[in-house]
Amino acid sequence: MKNLPLKKSVPALLTALFTLLTVNAGMAAPVDYRLAGSTAASPTAPVHKAPATQQVAEGITYIGYSEAEVDRSKCIGFDDMGDHGTSLQAIRLTTDMLAPYVGQKLSGIRAGLGEEVEDVTFFVRYTLTGENVIEKTVKRCGMSWNNVKFDTPLTITAGQELFIGYSYYHEGERYVIGADNTHGFEQGSCYLGYISELENYFDDNSAEMFNLGKLLISGIIGDDISACGNSLTLLGSDLGTYVQRDSPTDVTLEVFNSGWNEVTSVVVTATVDGQEATHTFGLFRPIPAYTSSTLLWEDLTLTDDANVTFEIGNVSNLTNYATRRTLSQDCSVYEGEGFKRKLLLEQFTGQSCSNCPAGVDAIDAFIVGHEEDIVWVAIHSFYLSPGLEDNFYNEAAQFYAAKFDEDGSAPMMTLNRARRTLYFTTEEGPASITAVTTHPMYFAYANNYQNFLDEEIAAPARVSVVIDQQYDAAADRLTVTVSGRATEQLPGTHVGLTVYVLEDGQISYQSGANSDYRHDNILRDVLTAFEGDVIEFDEDGYYEMTYTYDIPEQYVSAVSNVTTIPDRRQMKIAAFVSRFEDDKNDCMVYNADEQQLVSDAWQSGISDETMNGGVTFTFSDGSFHTTAPEAMSVEVYDLMGVRLPNKGLDSGVYLLRATDAGGHTYVTKMAVTE
Repeated sequence: MKNLPLKKSVPALLTALFTLLTVNAGMAAPVDYRLAGSTAASPTAPVHKAPATQQVAEGITYIGYSEAEVDRSKCIGFDDMGDHGTSLQAIRLTTDMLAPYVGQKLSGIRAGLGEEVEDVTFFVRYTLTGENVIEKTVKRCGMSWNNVKFDTPLTITAGQELFIGYSYYHEGERYVIGADNTHGFEQGSCYLGYISELENYFDDNSAEMFNLGKLLISGIIGDDISACGNSLTLLGSDLGTYVQRDSPTDVTLEVFNSGWNEVTSVVVTATVDGQEATHTFGLFRPIPAYTSSTLLWEDLTLTDDANVTFEIGNVSNLTNYATRRTLSQDCSVYEGEGFKRKLLLEQFTGQSCSNCPAGVDAIDAFIVGHEEDIVWVAIHSFYLSPGLEDNFYNEAAQFYAAKFDEDGSAPMMTLNRARRTLYFTTEEGPASITAVTTHPMYFAYANNYQNFLDEEIAAPARVSVVIDQQYDAAADRLTVTVSGRATEQLPGTHVGLTVYVLEDGQISYQSGANSDYRHDNILRDVLTAFEGDVIEFDEDGYYEMTYTYDIPEQYVSAVSNVTTIPDRRQMKIAAFVSRFEDDKNDCMVYNADEQQLVSDAWQSGISDETMNGGVTFTFSDGSFHTTAPEAMSVEVYDLMGVRLPNKGLDSGVYLLRATDAGGHTYVTKMAVTE
């Protein structure tokens, strides 16, 4: 069997498994799926035949092998081997399939494409490699089902099979060809061809061994198929995941005219948790055939967390024949402008993990540009058998590993303990991962990771986290107070505060690196219950919780009994508010923050000057300044953790943070009086 230069869209990195996806808000979104760090099994795809025919209206029938929605994760394409050429896709309509329609007209073709493509030629042939007996070129096709009407229909005759499909000029790594591999396989449902200087073939790929499924191609049978020209596909919207409560929001809907009739009006229904509102858009400029456009739904207002669904009804006062007319999205509301948000990144690692240095590199790549927005915790929980020891292992590490890294795999990580979907390209084509705990490489090298982080960090938090410390050098005792306010009741039966003690800069052995490897963000201790102390908010949503911690002279590994001496200059306090449920999918972190351990030079009082770690802060002309010669920035926050512009400030109490060129952070609290 010839090796085709095909890429199919199934995950292939490590042991990532075949992912079943649905379309949501214009992009692929996952259904339930576990990533195997070691042993997870992929979901079993149902094996049954999709309807070969679908009567869509009186006198109009779609005939093919699948009418599934276009799913970009299942689209297939060709390698970029330096050869650019014509990609051809076709299905076979056997004489048995066509027998009920003898004497009727094959008047058009519809095809599902996974990318926007120009100059697509739809064709009909009597043999797979024969001449086109009918062809129609469309200037542009969109990421949807595209309905195309022939200028001259073909009469179906007895005993004559047909091959119908489309072709386009292909270059680069593109995944245009819509396919459905969730409903079994049928002979004749997947012919793939390629014509270039290096390749010229047209082969049958419909067997199960190829795992490419059925192509999204159908014939349109009917003497009058004009109704099928009314096809408007809903591609996506800019409705955010977080919406300000009771604040009217304008939502832009992206649509594509996937039929041959121009669209002069559109009926759209918005449903918010079962409550419907319908609007008819009379378009100032009609949407031409095979063209994108936008619709603006004005003043959408949410009062509570809700599911929001948009659905296109009729177009141009006629039935809409698009396959995907609905988008659905869960939205969370927040009060006011929301609080500054930081994300909790928990890394599962171990000194005997030879791949973990690469995992650290992947995390560094993932968070670049957002280092100050991430609270990074390294949980040493891997390879804990005799002979494979870890100097930084403790009971807390065991607890969190058992909860969030059940397979004991490393390097792994969670981000805000939330189930995530990441899309990326592998050597096998487009792929995706959906899990709470995932290898850092999937975050670092996902196609969407930068936008993903930008959006997550920009989202307002519904609760603030403010850390205040005092250190008694004589007793070597730290007092930590964490306070804040929730703008509303946070979901969860156990909403708690967790406080970590972390340490940077321990130099020790690391498999895959060397004996003088620097270990940072080490989880040293937990001041609260491991699952967090339940927060009791007052009637205005405020909370305040205080803890004391006697810093030990040395930490003892719970597995190797090796002792390490902490460096107080390298220690940090991290605090976060989260829900903690039996199901690890329901342990979302709502907000987090961290702060360097204060020294005995800590001062906070009513003055216009304060020091922290040898750095002096002053206040003048409405702004804070620092005398540190290498200081690069001064950030100013109020006591609720909201960042403020460092100008025009009035009297009050502020939290200050300066970062020097070496990345060292100096934090203090300062009161300003008139």
